Formats: sequence, structure tokens, C-alpha cells
Amino acid sequence: MTAEHMLLWAQAPALEIQLSSASERAVTQKLHNCMPTAELWIAQQRQSPSSQPSPTQCISELQLPAGKSSLLIAPPEWQDEEAFLFADMGDIQTAMDRVHEVFEAISQNPDLRFVMSTGDVVQTGAPAEYELFRKGGGAHLDIPFLSTVDNHELTEDTTRWR
Repeated sequence: MTAEHMLLWAQAPALEIQLSSASERAVTQKLHNCMPTAELWIAQQRQSPSSQPSPTQCISELQLPAGKSSLLIAPPEWQDEEAFLFADMGDIQTAMDRVHEVFEAISQNPDLRFVMSTGDVVQTGAPAEYELFRKGGGAHLDIPFLSTVDNHELTEDTTRWR
């Protein structure tokens, strides 16, 4: 986060963030992996995204007040206790050349809210493997992809998970 920009990657359907600013200022907030129907609330005021370049990317121009404030990014039904559907998968690290077909099928089901991965998205944890996933697999999804960390993610540089 800089004074003018906040870049976030969601790993949950709803995010609640406490912010503090010495003075009122404008901030561009970019959220990747957001719920497609996400709404943004700051200081208990609803803000509409300025743009949504993809179903899971939200960009908002915020007026951050001086002092402490709460930021909530969540779909309207985030506190509902009703049943919902999600896809579950794991160990896709050796199928990266064909997993896009599964993701395309998942995106065709309007009832699914997100994909939950039980890990092993990569084989060795190398940055190039994450980039391959982002471009080859995850790019085909119209819903968020939430993943746990498993042994293959911890093979190379484990500092990214601290």
C-alpha cells in the first residue's frame, strides 16, 4: 500500500480491514479475486466500484477519511446463513496444460460462488509456476479461486506464506 494505491488479493469471500490515515485523501483500491457481486463499504458508506475489468477484479476510487476507519469488501449476502455451492479441487500442479477446461466448465455454472483448492496448485513453488497458473488456469474463472497452502507450495521460497 502506498499513499495513493492499495492492492489486495482476496483469499476469503469477505474482507474487513482497519485503516488509519493522518489526513483525508483519495486512494485507488484494486482488489483481485473478489466476489463478482462484491460491494465496498468505507466508514459505513457504500461505494460502487469505479470499474470491474473482470468478474473477479474490483477497482474503487475511495475518499479515505482522516483517522481510523473500517473497510468492508463483501457480496451483499455475506452474512446470510443459507446454503450455497462451491467447487472443490486439489493437486492440479501436473495438469496445468488442461485444467483450463475444468475452469471453463466451472464458470458455466451460475450457482457456484467460488472454487476452493486444497493446495498443490504448483509443483515446486517457483514464481513461473504461479504465473502459469494465473495465465493458464485462473484466467478462465469468473469466480474467485481460494486456496490453502500445501507441501508443494512450500518447496521453494516459503517466505511468501509468512
